[in-house]
Amino acid sequence: MVIFMSSLGNKKVIAENINYYLMLTEKTQKELCKDLGFKETTVSDWINAKTYPRIDKIEMMANYFGIQKSNLIEKRSATDKSVFSIYSYIYIPESISAGALENINAINDLPQIDMPDAILGKYAHDKDIVFMTVNGESMNRVISNHSVIAVKTNIDRNLLSNGDIVIASNNGGYTVKRFINDERNQRIILRPDSTDESFSDIIIPYDIADDLRIFGKVVVYSVIL
Repeated sequence: MVIFMSSLGNKKVIAENINYYLMLTEKTQKELCKDLGFKETTVSDWINAKTYPRIDKIEMMANYFGIQKSNLIEKRSATDKSVFSIYSYIYIPESISAGALENINAINDLPQIDMPDAILGKYAHDKDIVFMTVNGESMNRVISNHSVIAVKTNIDRNLLSNGDIVIASNNGGYTVKRFINDERNQRIILRPDSTDESFSDIIIPYDIADDLRIFGKVVVYSVIL
């Protein structure tokens, strides 16, 4: 198949598709630029059908959205089911705590949950992704009680940024909190983000931080309005 990248029609098609997948994955143009290292003016030209992206940029966006390159460069039809491609992920059925640290039962036979690629975006088909359910109000400013969350496991703690939402375990308990590496005071802080002021920081000094395990980083969560 020959693709005439300079044609106005194809510029319009890819512009529509980029906008569509941004909306579907709840991403902004600014986030796309930041995550992939694109210039905002360049992406703006693509979205406004002024220019056509190079094939390597198309591949980067396709990977980011968790789709095939053809989904970006070909006109979508009402019967096109490719955007609804499904992948199975591990699901941990026990609710983890979004409040105080609490123990969860060990799970031997983990079930799986099917999720559309469009929901996971750049994390689609990532074998380190697991799904959990939050139980608690200590993160309710951003993650409501009973929300389903996607967690990227096998995360290096040293690569986390302050403010990242993590699943942390300490002495066998699990909690959902914002991660703060307080280097000045030599401590790790697991901070709630809640409308309920009764929730407080969990503070772990560096000298006992070896017992702290970051199970994963929350990369997707559901919001019910």
